[in-house]
Amino acid sequence: AQAPAPKMIPPPGIAVPDPVRAELSAGLAALSRDVDTLRTRGKANDALLARLPDVLIFEKAVRRALEENEFYKPGEFETAKRLLAQGRERAAALKEGRTPWLEQAGLVALGYVSEIDGSVQPYGLVVPPAWKAGEKTPRRLDFFLHGRGETLTELAFIDQRQKSAGEFTPEGAFVLHPYGRFCNANHLAGEVDLFEALEDVKRRYAVDDDRLVIRGFSMGGAGQQGRSHASCFRPAAAVLLPETCYRAGSSCRCAASRTYRAISSWASPALPIRSAFQ
Repeated sequence: AQAPAPKMIPPPGIAVPDPVRAELSAGLAALSRDVDTLRTRGKANDALLARLPDVLIFEKAVRRALEENEFYKPGEFETAKRLLAQGRERAAALKEGRTPWLEQAGLVALGYVSEIDGSVQPYGLVVPPAWKAGEKTPRRLDFFLHGRGETLTELAFIDQRQKSAGEFTPEGAFVLHPYGRFCNANHLAGEVDLFEALEDVKRRYAVDDDRLVIRGFSMGGAGQQGRSHASCFRPAAAVLLPETCYRAGSSCRCAASRTYRAISSWASPALPIRSAFQ
């Protein structure tokens, strides 16, 4: 018998209507011109060049979705338009020497250039409400490793990370959401992504190396359990649930969902991180 065709991950996306493709392509071209201008100016401005990945994440996310057929629902067309507009807003600010997205608390999507292959990689950061620009006192940082999602493209990830802080937001702490190079269970390049994202955060914010906590959900929970760098982190709440339930924490009433909600209600121990987990 003929072997079944291998399953593609991510799967093929939906068709992009010609008018939508034309609009997105025009917006992408405009953002690419902005990027070229910034690269030229960056040759004599290291500070500008260091922040360019915060613009490039939007350009890359939309370009990949268009070129690799990675739109999975019509609503993502509007998402792409918003990300292009956001990229152009950041580019315009950078041309003026400003980085307003690094001066505010809340949800922020950021990027860095990976030493593995020179690619731009996105990550999400939750900046605590009490944080102030220029702050020098190091804060605790929690990682949250995402679960499996075969359509979690960079477009979808960046959009998600600017809308949801996630289940765990310990008071006063940063929460870093790595993309992990899609869905490879935080192995190989996905593992390196965690450390490269951390180093990028530390170049921007004051982080306490003695208070690094790692969590994860489903695939991310397995990734947290499997980390070979136990001396670097204090583990907390690896949520390992049956992957058949993707509605956990919402209206689902299955046992996995109830367990997830119960674990989610526990934010963090009151003890200092070292004494809590040693």
